[in-house]
Formats: sequence, structure tokens, C-alpha cells
Amino acid sequence: MSAAPLALRVPEMPDEPAHGTLMRLAARHRRPGDAAGFAADCGLSFRSLLRGGGADAVARLAGFDPLALGQRSPLVDASGRTVGLGGQRIALGDWSTTNRRWCPHCLADDARLALGRGLPTERLAHHRFWWDVKSVFGCAVHGVPLAQTCAACGRGPGWAGPVHRCPCGASLLSAAEADGRRPSPADHYLAGRLTGIRSGTCLVDALTYREAVRALERLGLVATGRWSARKPRLGGSEAAACRDAGMGLLADRRHGLARALDQVLAEGRARGGRPGLIGSYGWVYEVWIGVLPDDEFGRTLKSALRDHAVANGVIPERERALGGGPGGPLVDLATATSALGMGHARARAILGRGGMLPGGIRRSVAFPIDGAGLTRLREALDRTTDAKGLRAILGVGKAQARRIVEAGLVPPAGDGPGATAGRFEVAAAERFLRTLIEGVPVRRKLPHGSAMLAGACRSAGVPVEVACTGLREGDVRATGVAPGRLSLAAIMVRPADLRRLRKDDGLTVEEAAKALGVHHEAVRSLRRSGLLGRVRPGRRSLRRGEVDAFARRYMPASEAARLLGTSPKRATRLMAERQVAVAAGPPTCRQTFYLRADAQRQVLAVARP
Repeated sequence: MSAAPLALRVPEMPDEPAHGTLMRLAARHRRPGDAAGFAADCGLSFRSLLRGGGADAVARLAGFDPLALGQRSPLVDASGRTVGLGGQRIALGDWSTTNRRWCPHCLADDARLALGRGLPTERLAHHRFWWDVKSVFGCAVHGVPLAQTCAACGRGPGWAGPVHRCPCGASLLSAAEADGRRPSPADHYLAGRLTGIRSGTCLVDALTYREAVRALERLGLVATGRWSARKPRLGGSEAAACRDAGMGLLADRRHGLARALDQVLAEGRARGGRPGLIGSYGWVYEVWIGVLPDDEFGRTLKSALRDHAVANGVIPERERALGGGPGGPLVDLATATSALGMGHARARAILGRGGMLPGGIRRSVAFPIDGAGLTRLREALDRTTDAKGLRAILGVGKAQARRIVEAGLVPPAGDGPGATAGRFEVAAAERFLRTLIEGVPVRRKLPHGSAMLAGACRSAGVPVEVACTGLREGDVRATGVAPGRLSLAAIMVRPADLRRLRKDDGLTVEEAAKALGVHHEAVRSLRRSGLLGRVRPGRRSLRRGEVDAFARRYMPASEAARLLGTSPKRATRLMAERQVAVAAGPPTCRQTFYLRADAQRQVLAVARP
């Protein structure tokens, strides 16, 4: 078979993923129990479908809307450890197609619907995508736990198909007389989020799906009233019970959370725990509520825990903790990290460079910080980028970007050790690129005799920073710019035009060192000190006239040694004894240099009998 639309179709179901659709297509083509073989005949891998690939191809085979089927099918982000499903980001560990789960009552409903339409059961009996999400423990419609093994053979049915029947031949439907029950609050809420339904009033609505699952489980642990220094680990059924308890706590969070904290505090004191928030509340404060970000959920729980701690004498009302206390709102390092949108180590380094981090603080310990200052810092970081981001904007490598910055074409965002040290204004970098192409037409093809900027620089033997300087100052004009995102890689120039930027008398540092008879590191030191020419961009930035002028004005100790017929070390000692001033020398310069006129007088005096 091919990937073209199949002649035999199945009705599209609103909550079925791509791998479920393929199981029904296999049964429709009289291949029940051979979904993998049917997929292979269609040029697909069923194993890949189970991992989230090939949804578009299945949509073409079935004649379904590819966007809708893709929304119902998993999209695995292995690097981010998440799965995109139903418009939600789910933790990778919370999703699994290793073992198939199903609701017998849902399949029985499908069978009754098929019977009413006069269709075979396998035509409408379908897999629901939220059955693959482990945090949905039971059916959100019928309230029964999702089945994983066949009642007849005791084994999992797998994915061979059909959906409503086990490979042993037994039906996976519920008995006709069996009734469901009311869905659990957590399953109803989480399945609703996956299918696009939110309550609009639940405190965890603003959280991501992954954060909401974790929040409900931790609230459920608090609801047990047990004190523990470490957060307890939860199994499948325990986690489901905790999520339900967490939903119950949210339904009456004004009184329910206070009652749960009463029990935690009482057990902590009964165990002889240390005074303070950690000793009184254990992991509830230390690893969870105390480090929640400054959003509605975090502020609500921090406020509730602070009120409880103050009311029970755990902390005085004046203590600055959990976002409250005298002197205005607090920000702890975890909150600042979340506000800046980066990792703990990087946020701490930036806050420290900006002088906003007091010395000796620890993670999760609140510290006073100017909220307006944090906002200004976040705005500054938003409008700047680091060296890696600058390279992406310019479209060049590390060495080229460094030389462009050293040439002053894109200046750093700030001087000194501030929070924006080593960063660059995004607007300045983009403005620099626009100055290079003012009045230049957009071209899809290279004009005759032109090349892209990088290739033209290599062909002409001109550094990219020299070419950019020439483009900015009008010495060279670009012949075109490629459509799309603007970068140096999109600019077209003529190599012949770039060759005009090369100076005939230009010397490299190595060539100048050879002409002077000194070490090349000494030449670099002389340039930095301003004794040898001035600093310009490019490798051939030294002028021959500057080198000749330096040779006429200054004499290296090695030349004085040759004139005296001795070693450079002894020559340096003789010059020091005769109080000849040193123009340049260690430690700022590798070799010693004297004014030529002074050195020649002393050489003649020493040589005179």
C-alpha cells in the first residue's frame, strides 16, 4: 500500500490519537490483530507511531484533519523531558504507551453506538488519547480505574488490535449490567484539561499541566497531616489518591489547608522537631511552599502558611518570611530566578554582578531586594543578549564576532562588572546590520561578479570587520541582500570591491616584528602602549611608515647588544648603569627599548677608548 488516502475509511473520533486510528484502519482492511504489519504495508512504523511520530501520514491515509489528529497525538520532546498532548505539556514520565490502558465502559458505549448505526463494533470502538496519561488514573466519564489486563487471560492486550478485543479472543468491553460510578475529582479535572475543558475557578488552572499534577499530589500529601523531613514518594494508586485529596483541599482551601497544617504542626511538635519553619512543617516549607514562584498559586500558599505560622507562634509577625513582614514584599532567590527566566547559578551570578544579592545568603532563604530594581534588571536582560546570541544575530562565528566587537562596530551594553557585563544591545546589533545595507535591493540570486560576504572576504583576503567598516563608511557598497532574516551571511558584495580595502603598505604583527628584529609579542605590547602606530581592525593593520618611524626613534636592547659586541642582558645592565631611560620594557613589554638617540650616545661612549 502507499501513503495515499485509503479507499476504506473509518469515522473520525474526536479524542483518538494516530496510533488508535491505525488500529481501526487495520481492522477495517481485514487485518485485525496485525496493526504493525498493516502500518508497515503503508510505509509506516507502528513503533514510531506509539512514540509520537507519523501523525500527518496517518491523517492522509484516513482522510482526517491533520491538525486535529496531531493535537490528539503525542509530540515527544526528549531534550525537554516533556510530551505535547491535547495542547498541554506533560512530563515525559507521566505518559506511556508501553502497556495499553482502556475503559471497558467507554468501549461498551462505542459498541452500543455502532449497533445503533448498523456498523461492526471495530468500526467505532476506539482508543482515547488521555488513556496514555498516567496521571489520569481512572475514566473521566465512568469513574472506574482504567484496565490494563484482560480479565480472561490476565495479560495485557497490547497494540495489535482490534481495540475492543484481546489477542486471546476475549472481549474487553464491560458486562452489559455493569455500571460506572462518579469520576474522581482529579481525573475529571485533568482529563478535562487534556480535552480543552478548564474549570476557570481552580487555583491550579494557571499552572502548566505538569505543574498542576505535582501541585495536586503535594496538596494531597499535606492533606494527610503527616510531618516528614523529606517529601514521601508515591506509587500509582497512592498518587491518584493524593491528587483527589488535593482537589478536595482546593475546594475548601480557606479551612481545609489550615486544618491540614494544624495536623502537620502537631505531629512535628510531637516528634520533638526543632523550632522554626523547617522544624515545624518539614518538607512542606523547605522543599515546596517556601520556594514556590511569585504567581497566584505561590502567593496563596505562602500567605496561608505564613498566617498559620504566625498564629501558632512558629514565627513572629515581624519576621520577614514567606513573602511578608515589615518593609514591603520579600523576594527569595528562587522567586528571582523564576522572574528572570533562567537557572539558579546563572541568576545568582547576574544578581551578584548587579549588586542586588547580599552576601552569605542561601537558596530558598528570603532576602530583601528592590522589586523595581529586579524589574529594571529583567527589562535590561530582555533587551540585551550574550555573546552566543550576538553571534546568532550577526550570523558569524566566535572569532569574527569577537573582532567585530573589538573594532567597536557593536559595543557592549555596559561597562564594568554590572549585571549586563558581557552582553550586547539587541537593537544596536540590528541597527549595525541595517547601516550596512541602506538602499541595497533584495535579491534572490547573486549578481554577476558578487559573492556572499563571508566568501568574498576569504577571496579578497580581507577580515570581516574590515569589510563591515568599509560597508558602514561607504568605501564599499553591497550589491544585494538575500530575503529572510537579516545577518552578515545575507549580504552580497563584490570581492573586487573588498580588495580596495587592502592597504599596499599594510603589515601583520609578525611581519612588523621581523622588520624590527624583535619578538611578535613585543610588537603587540608596543601597539597596546601606543608607541607603535594605532590600533585598527584587520590583520594588516600596521602601516609600513609607522614601523619605519618606530625603528628611527627607538632601539631594542638586542640591537644595542650587537653594537656593543655583548649579550642583550649585559647591554641592558650597561644602559642602566649609565642611567639611560627605558622607553618600554618588562613587565608591560617582553623586550626592552630605548630612545635611539640616547642609546647611540652611550654606545659610542662605551666603544670610545
